[in-house]
Formats: sequence, C-alpha cells, structure tokens
Amino acid sequence: MMTECTVNLHNLQTVPQSKWGAWITTLSPERMAEVEQAIQFALGMV
Repeated sequence: MMTECTVNLHNLQTVPQSKWGAWITTLSPERMAEVEQAIQFALGMV
C-alpha cells in the first residue's frame, strides 16, 4: 500500500512495543538511511 506519511525526528520518545498497532507503510532503504541519520543527529551521535 502506497501512502504519504510524515515522521518527526526532532522530539524522540520511546513507546512500549505493546502499544504498537498495525504497520501503515514501509520505507525504502534510501529513506530508512535518511531516518537513521536524523535519529543519530537528534541523539547527538554525529
């Protein structure tokens, strides 16, 4: 299923796995690499 979505990586919060629902989309490997870089930046790892 292709759908537009948004992710905010400026204010990270942990969520217990028990609170997760169904998947709504998947990300390409390229987009996932961008997400990984943003998370590293948000956590001060770069």
